Amino acid sequence: MVMVSQEAVKWATAAGVAVGDVLHAWKADRCIPVPIGRDWDVIRVTAHIGWDALARMRLADHDFGPVVMNRPRRTLEIVVPPGSAAAWPALDRSACVAAAHGHLRCPPPWTRAPGVEAAGYGWVYAAPGTAVPYTDGDALCEAIVTAMVSRKLRASEEARTAYALSRRPAPSNP
Repeated sequence: MVMVSQEAVKWATAAGVAVGDVLHAWKADRCIPVPIGRDWDVIRVTAHIGWDALARMRLADHDFGPVVMNRPRRTLEIVVPPGSAAAWPALDRSACVAAAHGHLRCPPPWTRAPGVEAAGYGWVYAAPGTAVPYTDGDALCEAIVTAMVSRKLRASEEARTAYALSRRPAPSNP
């Protein structure tokens, strides 16, 4: 039988989930829907942008709060301080969505992504109840914008290169 940490249960119940629901779901290796917007907000970003942004933050020595990989949506869902979603800039909505309401599907604390997951969900960093309650929203925003710009610049350079190569005359055969 898997033991559920008291800190993780406190984290979920503080956000509004009943203790019995938490224990029942996690002991069965299922996710629980935890309300967003009360104790924290969530930034949901496409996985390729999210992994890039988290790598940039790691290089800058930033701490991380809980980060969930949502494999069915191909996103990372990053817990940020309450009120962060309202202050989040308008970015490409296909790449990043700030949420101050709804639910975060929280897998059991012992799941890790990629790898050990519950229905396609797993913790990337800092499962609930750990020392860092959330990721710095400003640092995350900067990292996500930098990752998005970097990807767009790479795509533009690749397109320019492909165009230039297509304009070269074909080699002549002697």
